[in-house]
Amino acid sequence: MPGAAQVFARDYPHRVTGLVICGTGGQFPATVPPALGQQWRDAARARDRERWEQALEAVYCGKGFSQRNPEGFRGISNLLWSQIEKRTEQSRATWDMGIAPSSSYWGSARVPTLLIYGTEDAFGTLENAEDLARRIPGARLHFIDQAGHFVIREQPGRVIELMTAFAKSLDETQPA
Repeated sequence: MPGAAQVFARDYPHRVTGLVICGTGGQFPATVPPALGQQWRDAARARDRERWEQALEAVYCGKGFSQRNPEGFRGISNLLWSQIEKRTEQSRATWDMGIAPSSSYWGSARVPTLLIYGTEDAFGTLENAEDLARRIPGARLHFIDQAGHFVIREQPGRVIELMTAFAKSLDETQPA
């Protein structure tokens, strides 16, 4: 859920040592061409999985992800496709609108924060990443090449490296 970690960090800062946010959307609109977003939604409504997967990759993933990592792409596809059947018309309308995060939590964390974004993310855009980094004091912003919105699944090794280094840096700042 977008923003869940930020809401928790805002409401329970005494329970948070550090925060990692990967590819979250933001205050700036997604940069997905409207026709491509519409193709993705139309294919989902028509239950045309092949056309939907083509649009899914174009909208959410780094270029060529399905070729570089067919198993990883299939995992994302299966997860999201299974949700299509569960959506009500009301949730589809909300999904289609692409609601921006609430200003009540966007950038309100006051704990050490690591921001990880894919360089090809059309939803958690460069502008959103930089905006969020400016709003969180001392935030560390990293971009990962060959990754889109699903940076965690597209480049898991690199994400783990960054998170491990971040966690170690938090350990160093904690009292003995």
